[in-house]
Amino acid sequence: MEIWDSATLNSMTSAYAKTGFVHEALKLFVMALSRNVRPTEFTFTSLLSSSSCFGLPDQGMQIHGCVHKLGMEADLIISTALVDMYMKLGSVGSATEIFSSMTFKDLISWNTMIMGLAKNGQAAESMRKFQQLLESGIKPDRITLLGVLSACSHGGMVCEGKMILYSMEEEHGIKCGLEHYACAVDMMGRSGRLGEAMKIIETMPFKPNASILGLLLEASIIHGNLSFTEKVAEKMMEFEPEFSLPYLVLGRMYGRRGMWESMAWMWKMMEERGVKRVSECSWIGIKNQIFIFSDVDVLHHGGEVMYSVLRLLIWELVKEGYIPREHKEGFEEDEDEEDYHE
Repeated sequence: MEIWDSATLNSMTSAYAKTGFVHEALKLFVMALSRNVRPTEFTFTSLLSSSSCFGLPDQGMQIHGCVHKLGMEADLIISTALVDMYMKLGSVGSATEIFSSMTFKDLISWNTMIMGLAKNGQAAESMRKFQQLLESGIKPDRITLLGVLSACSHGGMVCEGKMILYSMEEEHGIKCGLEHYACAVDMMGRSGRLGEAMKIIETMPFKPNASILGLLLEASIIHGNLSFTEKVAEKMMEFEPEFSLPYLVLGRMYGRRGMWESMAWMWKMMEERGVKRVSECSWIGIKNQIFIFSDVDVLHHGGEVMYSVLRLLIWELVKEGYIPREHKEGFEEDEDEEDYHE
């Protein structure tokens, strides 16, 4: 390449980073430095973002070192990108240290910190940062309040979360979006307040979709409430008739309880409605490669060993007094959703 400037560096670095060629992006960055091309804040944000997305802490720290050597740590955009990277890599201490050293913080910086703490299980600290934001005179936005609700959900702070949800418009002039209601449903579901979660869905000014109903479906499964699971599944079938999840969930729950006629009826309903059973799959990124595997692949890749280990772990747990949910006394007796959690 004959022409080397910041614009060229930024374009190529961004292209490499977005397509997963993170190491190539770093090599290009080093080559540019050797040619006296000064990177901009856009260069660093691309590199830092790719480091966190692909789980490369060593590279992230190398880039941080370059930022320090070039004396660019005071740059607001770069500092915020560093906080975001360390939070996504789980280095809460490093992120907090950088955030505290920032002489100026804008709303994006505060949102990055609040959301990062929430995702890393630091609910109380996330709430403290929210209070500090309000005290600083900066007005929160939709993302800020989504981060706070997320913190309340993961931290079991139900009362605080309800106050935030129902005071958003009055105190902050922000209307609740579907994402805020979804977070509140998740919060109620995690705490076992299934009836309250359903009321939020029924009273919100939006048509529920499969995602928000899926949160409630997951909660009802975790808490072992069959009758409630049936009601949520019926709603999902109503709004997303070709979505296979509610049929599969109910069919498997019926099977675990020995309700064979109900299970057969569910599979027949799927067939009559033309609902296709989608094979469950997961994916993981390792060193610039994406590996996808489905449930049917398990036994072909050492799955029998994995299940043997899982059975051994369950046996050890039972020895220590753990009672599997399927065998807990009263599991078959489902409570009315209104009285499920008071």
